[in-house]
Amino acid sequence: MAYAAVENNHEIRVHSGRRYLYVKVSETEASSAAGAEFSFKMPFTEATLVKYKATLTAGTGTTINPKLGKATGWTASTQNDIGTNSTTAAHIDDESKVTFYSAGVVFVHSQANNAATNHSITTEMIFIEGLI
Repeated sequence: MAYAAVENNHEIRVHSGRRYLYVKVSETEASSAAGAEFSFKMPFTEATLVKYKATLTAGTGTTINPKLGKATGWTASTQNDIGTNSTTAAHIDDESKVTFYSAGVVFVHSQANNAATNHSITTEMIFIEGLI
């Protein structure tokens, strides 16, 4: 089976007058290869990532180092780089605020620490509309 990402949840909720986007994705056969990325629609033109939680649930790798971008196959330190996680671990629970402008789609590369294609990764993200 080839790399696959299944969106388990993608919904907008409203709390205290602000719109939040909740995204939950399960990846299978993920690797460190650039093609192992998933994408989802970003309904907000301006957004702030307030929660990024990802767990390596299976595979020969021991860590992940997630990255977000605005284009498929983007690279760090370019205009399409939204943010790179500063921690490499088997479980990431990051509440750093990352603000960005969206072109309508966000691309995520979980980046397992080795090239094997047997990794399963569960990711949850929370975005708030606007730059906070």
